[in-house]
Amino acid sequence: MLPASFVHADTVDEAALRMSLSLAQSHECTSASSTLSVVAMPAIDTSQSLTDEQMDLIRSEYLIAIGSELPSCARLTDAVAAFGTIEFMTEVDSSGRITQVQQELIENKLQNAHSVLVLKIEKLDERYQATAQLTSISEGQTISVTRYDVPERQTRTECGLNASAEKRGLASLADDMLSVLNPIKGLHVKNGLYQDTDETSGYGSYIAQQFLVALTNARTKRVFKSEFPIKLHREGSIVDEGEYELTLRYWVCDDSKSANLTVTAEAPDGNSGVFTQSLSLKLLPSGISYSPKIQSQQDQLSDTDDNALSGEPFWGLMSVLPKRVSPGELLLISAEPPADCNPFFFDLAPGGRLTPLPLNIFDLTEIRAGFIRYDNNEQSKYGITIQPEDERGAHRMGFVCQPQAVTNEDIRSVFKDLRSELVNREAGEIKKSNLSIIFNTSQYVITE
Repeated sequence: MLPASFVHADTVDEAALRMSLSLAQSHECTSASSTLSVVAMPAIDTSQSLTDEQMDLIRSEYLIAIGSELPSCARLTDAVAAFGTIEFMTEVDSSGRITQVQQELIENKLQNAHSVLVLKIEKLDERYQATAQLTSISEGQTISVTRYDVPERQTRTECGLNASAEKRGLASLADDMLSVLNPIKGLHVKNGLYQDTDETSGYGSYIAQQFLVALTNARTKRVFKSEFPIKLHREGSIVDEGEYELTLRYWVCDDSKSANLTVTAEAPDGNSGVFTQSLSLKLLPSGISYSPKIQSQQDQLSDTDDNALSGEPFWGLMSVLPKRVSPGELLLISAEPPADCNPFFFDLAPGGRLTPLPLNIFDLTEIRAGFIRYDNNEQSKYGITIQPEDERGAHRMGFVCQPQAVTNEDIRSVFKDLRSELVNREAGEIKKSNLSIIFNTSQYVITE
């Protein structure tokens, strides 16, 4: 196989067609006895000037284009959805080759893994150019390299700039999905999730049902019709081979007039895809909420009173947002320990490292007699920002209520027990030396 030379295409569709033709002419494709897997890696922004949403849009449009043009010998698999961490998947050298560890993972997880597709975006003066490169996994040779100018609409910064009317946008999204995912034996549509959280809302449930309708309509319009089931996903439902679980996430623009919707499709065999669409919210039925209900301070106090009346223990309140953060992002922390608690705040890393948090970083507010709220946010003098060296994974941040008579040895023993307790619950009570020590935590995850 001879090294491929750079070819410039006028549009994303032409770039995808050229790559598909190169793949179709390769020896592996013409002699393939089973379907080859083309693994789409995360897109790389060499300029570091585009948002995640913009990169998702650029990548999604190219994957939709290449997915519809792929020869019959190949299928497309999304590496992010199939393998997890973006940091691991973006370790690609300048030649477009992946690491040995990545190659072993891909070959072990996917049958007939053939090649990797890397999309690199660079800024040239006032425009952006994308380079789509397809590289053989086994031989490390380049099959195709095509450059094209990224459409300006994909790099503008205004949220919702290209928002489609809901029905038309969902129809387009459904058409794109059914043209790329092949074959399909069933679709399970999950309720829409708010941003990077695991929380849903009225809009999340509503948009899932509307997307189910759009998928059903798109299925009936297919040239070669197939009656695979499309249904709302229920907790505990089994996704069988050839079926896809569709995870919907949405981001509402600041003006609340539109939202960016991302749909990730995943099958048990590792086949996957990511699709995006900006939707207008102007004709949304009244009364539908965009964001999950956040309990008001008065509601929280009412819960405290209810616990006292019912005799149930009250462990206080602890909140850390966002639930998923990356280096450079600020944490928003709010804690309300039980009455007369002397709190010791801490952060517990996945590897077990305990970091004390001094009280002077918090803003204190007495919400009623004996109850103090501790806040740390963008208005605080000492904010907590995620650093590049912070350990990746699930952290627990929270407090323990220190009894007056507690010793240093007791404290060390408490945190030793706490590591085990947090496996099963976020809040509760630990008994030490005839003392009852209350704790409360909130989990957040540091990603790349």
